[in-house]
Amino acid sequence: MLSSRFSVQLGQYNDANKHLSKAAELNPDYGPIYYEMGNIYFIQKKYRQAISPYKKAVELDPENYECRQKLGESFYRIQTYYSAYTEFKKILEVSPNDPEANFMIGITAYKQAVLGELIEAFLEMFDPDLAAAQRQKRNVQGSENDRQAVYQEMAEAFLRAHNSRKNFVEATFNLALTYHEMGDLNNALTYYKEAIAIRPDLVRAHVKLAKLYEDRQEKELALAKYKEIVYVDPSYFVAHPTLGPLHNYINILDVVLGELDEKLGLESEKAHKILYDVIIVGLGPAGMTAAIYTARKGMKTLVLSKDVGGQLNITAELENYPGYSYIEAQELINQFEEHVDRFDVTKVIGEDIVTIKIGDKIKMVSSAAGNTYQGRTLIVASGKIPRPLGIPGEERLMGKGVLQECRRWRSLADVPLLGC
Repeated sequence: MLSSRFSVQLGQYNDANKHLSKAAELNPDYGPIYYEMGNIYFIQKKYRQAISPYKKAVELDPENYECRQKLGESFYRIQTYYSAYTEFKKILEVSPNDPEANFMIGITAYKQAVLGELIEAFLEMFDPDLAAAQRQKRNVQGSENDRQAVYQEMAEAFLRAHNSRKNFVEATFNLALTYHEMGDLNNALTYYKEAIAIRPDLVRAHVKLAKLYEDRQEKELALAKYKEIVYVDPSYFVAHPTLGPLHNYINILDVVLGELDEKLGLESEKAHKILYDVIIVGLGPAGMTAAIYTARKGMKTLVLSKDVGGQLNITAELENYPGYSYIEAQELINQFEEHVDRFDVTKVIGEDIVTIKIGDKIKMVSSAAGNTYQGRTLIVASGKIPRPLGIPGEERLMGKGVLQECRRWRSLADVPLLGC
């Protein structure tokens, strides 16, 4: 056991496994051996392999709730949510106020519900009779009632986690989210504010609180909160600059920068007379890759895009992406963007492109905001136009497992088209 721990500290996981396997042969009923084996796989993010030794350890020592916690997390990581939920429930049978177990009960209850709705939606599309039989088997009175029951369980679990650990910001934030989904805006308001008090830089809480003010038709409070977000994290409004119909689609970043210009006595300029070597339309994986390669070759590069991440924004998580067995879509977007930001790339986010004029030497790109950009070379990496599947619940479940396919793509003469 001691030599295996030294091997783990040195990163020699294969050697550690050999030592532990030998120890298991000599003493097959000693639970800590299997717990350590599971930990080695867990450290390497090999969650499927970790499950078997963790299960053996729990079987030999049912009171080892630290091991059961790791077993539940491993099930969660491989998206076996019911098994994860079951393990965390067993922890709560002994320790009802365990903050981590309660938090994970709230998360896994939500994940199970989403997965169940996805399966039901596809069954409804391909075999309505089977879908009806499944609903009857589960004795579901209605999808709305079922959803409210899940939200209620989530709220209770997150509240126990919140009360059991001081400043548990993720539990507090998820409690606010759950109340918001339930339509309990007063409780949602309370816990969004509490999450922000714990972590003032938690942009997600600021954004959700601003949207809550919108839901309550409190336009001035919503605008004030959105302006505050610009100072908390300006990059959010670089990626999401335009507010919706309640605010007449105003560009909040332009508003704040205009206010600053006015205070400083500066004049705002709309004209963009710089001649770029390369203009790239689109900031999905293809556009970001193009930007990296042009910028590292010393070309003056401009990227124009409505958002950052493209189709990844409607994807929750990816498996078996080269270099990653599992990664959340937002994390991958962040890593892509960090890579782009290492180079001298000018980014303009949030503008819709309305016209492209291709001359012999100069390409002109104009946006709906009235800006015109000039470049010697143009790369269009605008990706695809998703085709809706036309199934119940598709819009609500987008980004939670529902996929869309490419309906059409268009090319421009003498312009490379990437990303579809």
